[in-house]
Amino acid sequence: MIDEAELVLTMGCSVEAVCPLPMLARMQKKLIDWHFENPKNKSIHDVRMIRDEIKGRVLELSKGNGRKE
Repeated sequence: MIDEAELVLTMGCSVEAVCPLPMLARMQKKLIDWHFENPKNKSIHDVRMIRDEIKGRVLELSKGNGRKE
């Protein structure tokens, strides 16, 4: 799926720790990390703010307004 993807988004996770090196090499040309905080142990208000930010960024991408990093 990575090879066919136009864009690969991560959300602050340590992708280097879980993905094999060949896969990471293929992802680099289209990888964007949005650097979101881990919602674990956050208040429901904070989690909703993170959710809303993700939704907004996805909507921008779907409109073709470029890559928001």
